Amino acid sequence: MIGDSFSASVVPHRYHFTTVAERKLNDVDIYNMGLSGIGPEEYLYLLSHEGLPLKPEAVILNLFIGNDLTNTRTGTGISQFLNQWFDRGNVRIWFLPERLMVISAER
Repeated sequence: MIGDSFSASVVPHRYHFTTVAERKLNDVDIYNMGLSGIGPEEYLYLLSHEGLPLKPEAVILNLFIGNDLTNTRTGTGISQFLNQWFDRGNVRIWFLPERLMVISAER
């Protein structure tokens, strides 16, 4: 699995879709290469330099329609970070309060 924060997720490990898939498929090892803040260009790099050397039987690319279908990387440093969070086309800031409440309830 290659993707961004959608793949890396803040979902507890036992409930993450890759963990559930491994449990259901028994003899299948799933490597989750999800990294927050990366996009399709970095997916290709991960595939070439990290994924393919593992000689996988299959590769699943996790595209998030909220920010993976267009180039959302504008600016550098803090301006790029703020753009990712507050860009109208990006939904991260919308889900933040809900995710924080879920994490808090689990503790």
